[in-house]
Amino acid sequence: MKKFTLSMLALATVVGMQAGGLMTNTNHGAAFLRDMARGTTLAVDAVYFNPAGTAFMSEGIHWGFNEQVAIQDRVTTSTFAPFALYEKGNGATTLEFKGKTFSPIIPSVDFVWKKNKLALMGSVSVGGGGGSLEFKDGLSDYVAQFGLGTQKVVPGGKYNMDMYLKGTSITASVQFGAAYKLTDRFAVAAQIRSNIGYAKYDGHVRDITVNEIPLAKVNPAFADRELDAKQTGVAFSPNFAVSYNDGAWSYTGKYEFKSAIKLKNNTKVDEFGLFPDGEKVDAEMPALLTQAISYRFGRNLGYLKLTGEWHHFFDTDAKNSFTPAEESGSNEYLFGAEVYASPKLELSAAYQRTVFSLNPDAHSELNYNMNSHSVGIGGAYAFNQKLKLNLGCMMTFYDAVNSTQVNFLGSGLDKQNKYDRHNVTLGVGLEYNF
Repeated sequence: MKKFTLSMLALATVVGMQAGGLMTNTNHGAAFLRDMARGTTLAVDAVYFNPAGTAFMSEGIHWGFNEQVAIQDRVTTSTFAPFALYEKGNGATTLEFKGKTFSPIIPSVDFVWKKNKLALMGSVSVGGGGGSLEFKDGLSDYVAQFGLGTQKVVPGGKYNMDMYLKGTSITASVQFGAAYKLTDRFAVAAQIRSNIGYAKYDGHVRDITVNEIPLAKVNPAFADRELDAKQTGVAFSPNFAVSYNDGAWSYTGKYEFKSAIKLKNNTKVDEFGLFPDGEKVDAEMPALLTQAISYRFGRNLGYLKLTGEWHHFFDTDAKNSFTPAEESGSNEYLFGAEVYASPKLELSAAYQRTVFSLNPDAHSELNYNMNSHSVGIGGAYAFNQKLKLNLGCMMTFYDAVNSTQVNFLGSGLDKQNKYDRHNVTLGVGLEYNF
């Protein structure tokens, strides 16, 4: 059961629809989906992307309300000779194991109050996770492991089972802070963030058979097993930022400190022995450094804004399920363009390249992540000076990872795996100023 155990324990930290690092979401609204390079924004989502920049916003109260919907497929294509005896595989030695994620509600709320040189701000968002990952036909590692086990009971026997796994994970982030404009062009900000982690697991393995004979009658090790467990935890971390803005050029630097979340098990049923009730596991979110610079071409109607941005996640300093695979920190490179086509209409497009430093041999079926290319498109429409609508779509294309499990579980056989994903996120948002 070792491989299956490791995969189940990893589920809490990999469920989700994030753009960003291994543990951190950076998609905090529809405006991000259409323009991921938000580092110098002066819209209300500056609460997250450009905290110090809120000091350059117009006077008054600013609200932002966002909703996102995300869909993701995770596919493991695995080749292992004993799969030929798996009834569901119809004699094939290469099988696909799919995990489906659907996140229909990913909300966020931003608030800024600006007066003279001071801005007070707050937000509620999904800082990590935010979805449910469902495997209706099991995991390749476990099916392979079970196949080896059945051969010790009935050599050459056709085996089958009913396996199901669903994990839900979300980290709700609540933050408050203040920004102050030191000069006409330079501002600073400080924030405190609370990250509230929650995870839930449901799963079972039932009706294990070989040659259609229930194996539980032959060996108790093949008895049905059920899982129903939850995890919760809270951590606090500070963030600091600086911003420069002269009307044409803008620069932002931000540092988010590590959030040392520990999730505590609250276990109802665990016949796998994975989540001892009351124990805690590390799910830390790493520190993050962001740098962004932008330039506006033309200050009148029809101007173009170009932004370049870099993010660095200090992954190796944070303890979580990815720790055994991490070789160094993760990096993101972002480029965005915004065009004001009319006084009311804004169009935008962006590109993001995400690069992780993970050892492929340390990947597991649930606990993996891959380098990716993301593109975002969309627009905004201002109904009047107070109300604006944002619409955005982000699509992510992943670099598939190939790995080989040499001498899988001492069987003398190699198991070859190809890990892949497909992802799309849609969003709508409203900004209201008064």
